Amino acid sequence: MNKHKFNIILSLFLSALVLVCNYFFEFPLVFLLFIIVVHIGIVLYGILNLDFNYFFDSITAGDGLKKEIVLSFDDGPLNQTRALLSILAQEKTPAIFFCVGKNIDKYPEIVKEIAQDGHIIGNHSYSHDHKFDFYSSEKVLAEINQCNEAIFKIIGKRPLLFRPPNGVSNPMIAKALLASKLKSIAWNVRTFDTQITDVDKLYKQTIKKIKPGAIILMHDTMPNTRNLVSKLITYCNETGYEIVALDKLLNINVYE
Repeated sequence: MNKHKFNIILSLFLSALVLVCNYFFEFPLVFLLFIIVVHIGIVLYGILNLDFNYFFDSITAGDGLKKEIVLSFDDGPLNQTRALLSILAQEKTPAIFFCVGKNIDKYPEIVKEIAQDGHIIGNHSYSHDHKFDFYSSEKVLAEINQCNEAIFKIIGKRPLLFRPPNGVSNPMIAKALLASKLKSIAWNVRTFDTQITDVDKLYKQTIKKIKPGAIILMHDTMPNTRNLVSKLITYCNETGYEIVALDKLLNINVYE
């Protein structure tokens, strides 16, 4: 039983209990309002926090037994992805790129470079539309399949890993994931590189959160991310952390 179903059952049970107590003992109905507010609050938290595993399970980190971490990048590829690839190649550092299908179609050569450099490519939907969170399960599944086919045309492999756009979860995405048989990959270190442009600030707040097994969320679409990556690689070299591929960290298959 997932957390969403448990929350519904618990809320209904407590609501019924309050109504019964009100009928027999004049128990204050204000507690019913409290239950409803708490229920809605938990649902909203579950929607906005992928790592809460409310509607479906997402992998957020490794087991933490070794000083290994993963660099992950969302929303590309775009032209600036090449500069990031150059840094990763120079430092012989693996990563995973959760690519958007429409960008894959626009920049197929960059996708080919990502794969040729040995990086993993994951599914990040086809459109990354701002209304994605309100799509039906059928439309979410269509987006997943369309993105997978775009990737397959270029590298000859279909991903088994999906990262929901905006880091949002809901019952529609849960149903689509079940049908697609893809695993959801979240993170436990968010850099906020889409909001903060100061690289030093990004770096300082990121290394505070790094621990063994960390999966770090970044975006190859942001111009300052490559500078952050350079500093993170140096940090790992100096502190004994090893940056590894996601399949090594989690011991899972990443393609069909």
